[in-house]
This record gives sequence, C-alpha cells and structure tokens, in this order.
Amino acid sequence: MERKPDLKSERVGEQDGQENCRDARERLQGAACQSRQPGDRTQEKGTLKPGELASRHGVDLSWQGEQLLFHIRVNGEDKKLMQTDRTPQGLAQADRQLDLLVASKLKEIESKFKVTFSQEGEDIEKQVVKENPDGSLDRGAMIAARAPRLDELYGIEAALAHAAPSHLTKDGKEAVKFYFLQEKFVKGDNGTTLANYVNKDKNGKPAVYFWPGSADGRMITEADLKKWGAPEEFSIESLLTHELAHNSQYRLDWDQSANLERFSNAIGWAPYEDPATHETIWLIKGKQGDYFKYDKAGDDWLRCNQQGKLLDGAGKPATAEKDAQHLSTAAVRDEALVRPPTEYFDNAVEMDAEGMRMFRVNSAQRQQLLETSPVLYRFIKEQDQADINLNFGTNEKGQPHKIRLPDGSLSQNVANNSKIVADFERASKATR
Repeated sequence: MERKPDLKSERVGEQDGQENCRDARERLQGAACQSRQPGDRTQEKGTLKPGELASRHGVDLSWQGEQLLFHIRVNGEDKKLMQTDRTPQGLAQADRQLDLLVASKLKEIESKFKVTFSQEGEDIEKQVVKENPDGSLDRGAMIAARAPRLDELYGIEAALAHAAPSHLTKDGKEAVKFYFLQEKFVKGDNGTTLANYVNKDKNGKPAVYFWPGSADGRMITEADLKKWGAPEEFSIESLLTHELAHNSQYRLDWDQSANLERFSNAIGWAPYEDPATHETIWLIKGKQGDYFKYDKAGDDWLRCNQQGKLLDGAGKPATAEKDAQHLSTAAVRDEALVRPPTEYFDNAVEMDAEGMRMFRVNSAQRQQLLETSPVLYRFIKEQDQADINLNFGTNEKGQPHKIRLPDGSLSQNVANNSKIVADFERASKATR
C-alpha cells in the first residue's frame, strides 16, 4: 500500500534579515513540513512520574510488578534501555541514566555527521505574530529552544544515514543545526506544522526547526513504521529526509531564478512572476496542455492558462474563482504531465523534496517512485548524484566516486554496486 505522509508546507519567513514572504525564488529560506500535531509534551523537571519521565526522554515504558522497564522501538527492534525500581530513587536513577544515553547519542551523531543541536533555553529567533498584506512580518517574543530527546536523535541519525551528504554546507566544512522550539514559530498557527528548513539561521547557517510536539507519537524509523505503524503514518526519519532535501536544493542553487525555472520546467511546472506583486506563481502542467494552480484558501486547484488567468470547465476565461474549474488534489495528480509522487505538491520545490525523500529513505519507496513517476525518478537521480558529487567529486573521466544504492546508503562507484542499481531499476520497470 502506498504510504503518503500527511505533509503540508507553508513558507513563513526569511532568515537573512529580510522579512518578506512574497518571492518564491527564496522559498528555501523557510520550507516547512506540516501534519497533524498531537500537542507539546515537553515536561519540566520536578516531581518525577514514570510516564512523564519516559515522555520527556522520548522512550517507552512498561513495568513488571515493582520494576520499571524503559525501552525504545527503533530500527525495527524493541531495544531495552534499563530496568529500575518503581520508587522515587529508582526514577531518579532512570532520569540520570537516560540523560547520559541522550548525551552519548548526541555526541555520536555530532561526531559522525558534523551536525549540531540546540541547547536547553537557547535563543532561536523572534516569533512571527503577523504576516502583512505586503508580505512583511511582525515579530514578537524570542523563541527559546530545548534539547533533543532520544527518539528524535535516533530519527535524525537514520535520516542522516540516508540523506548524506545533503546535511552539509556546499564546501562540506559545516552541517545543518537542529533546533527544537518550545513555542510555535508562527503565533496562532493552526497546529499542523511539524518542521521547517531555513538556509540561514541566526548564525547564517542551514538549520531545521522542529516545532512543539513534532515527534510526539511518531515511529522513529521506516523500519519501525513497517513493523508497528499504519500505512497513513510517517516516521521521524521520513520527515527529516524531506527537510534535508531542501538543503540539497539550496546546495544545488535552486534559489537562483534561472535554476528554479529550469529545474521546475524539467518536472512539469511553469513558474512565473506576477508583474504586480512580484510573487512567484506556481502552475503545474497537465497532460492535455492545461495548467493548474493551487488555491490555498480552498485547498483545491484552479484551471488556468499559461499566464495564470482562470479558465472554466470549457476552457473559456473565468472572471472569478467561483466560475473557474476546481479540481481536487487527486485529480490534478492524475492529470499532471509529470506525476507527483505523493499528494503533497503545492509547488515544484515540495514535489521535488518528496521525490528526493522517496528516492533516499529506502528501496521500497524508491521503487514506488520509479514505478509511479519515472520522469521524476530520472530527474531526482541526476539531482541526487549532483548533490553527492559536490562533496565526493568525480574521477578524471568525470565518473562519480560514490553513488547511492537502492536502500539509500552511499557506496563506492564500482562495477558491482553499479550493477545493484541497474538490476534494481530493471526489476522495478518490469513490474510497471
């Protein structure tokens, strides 16, 4: 069964000192993923309760008589962490041990991938309280960060293993920083935002912002989802693989106008700039030469011409949205010249990030991408290889030193590994 993460995106601000949301050529400044949010479960240290302690550290809890068992389901295994007495002293001992496990995993990830993490109480940036008609933003109080939990660290580790080297800066010297927000980035947000990528944080570096409650109740990895989850769910690993795809886009200069147009056209989009507002309008091309644009207010699509002018069902000009032909997301996905891999494709940037996520996260989703959208698959494969080459380079014949295997891992570009990819693609094509 196809797994479609309920990811939505909303660009909420710039990170380079300019607060203007209008120009989609700078979308990579604030690409965001959204879905249902179960609520913030961040706990303050104080009187310890077993459930609160487990929640605060992102682990599972069970008990046998007067013994508490702390464990975590990760990479398809139910991993036992520790066992303590069900007493205040036992809880305090578990708290200390879990703190040590978090610190150890954090240090391990930082050392291996060069990434960094927010610290408890660290200032991030001021909260967005209002978006004005001209696209400027009014800011409120400073948002503070928290430290990551163990489940979040395991999910990030899994994503980094499959998304490398997209977590790095272009020169490979630094990497993404992960911030865990204690308040919503946008005040009054409807509660669906989970995370957003920015190419410049307060220090001018790429970052991912985790919104409150973003990982609560989530399976950690795709392997866990396959074993214990439901088809409509998505994992922390999958969410982060999508967000890191936005850093890939930035590394490959998607933020430059000419590249944005060229890349978008290659995957079936025709972006244009509204001459009045200078806002980038995203039009997805249909198989029959039609164009469609997403209507955020109605959460559906409007038929239009190449200039973005509304059309009715007969293809004639419509003077108002109510007179234009409206289509569902599923209908536009079926009609699209290049089929979006999931139902999250508000624009070319997000459609590409979803394709990149599927290409990288595991062989099952890579196969699904190839079978359902072969044109996008070829584009993503070339984009991913270009991203890899930025850090690992090519030989004197222009051949890459490393390639990505179907399971998402990087490997040396030798004959046997190239054959693994070729055999995978041949078998996937045979099933279509």
